[in-house]
Amino acid sequence: MKDCLKARAMLEFSGLNNKFLGGDYSRCIDWIEDIAHELDNKVISDFITVLWNIWNSRNNSIFRGLRMMLE
Repeated sequence: MKDCLKARAMLEFSGLNNKFLGGDYSRCIDWIEDIAHELDNKVISDFITVLWNIWNSRNNSIFRGLRMMLE
């Protein structure tokens, strides 16, 4: 997800540290666990919400033909 330009832009806009965006992870869960160990619960909750919104936008784009808007 972090390698997709639109997803990366949303993650950067949400304030995710470049330390996490630049890491080399073979599994998504490893990436999420590293982030979870560094952030407090409120920020983790916001992060998971951002991930869900990225996934939802991707699905809307693929299955409904809707475009993901970055504002």
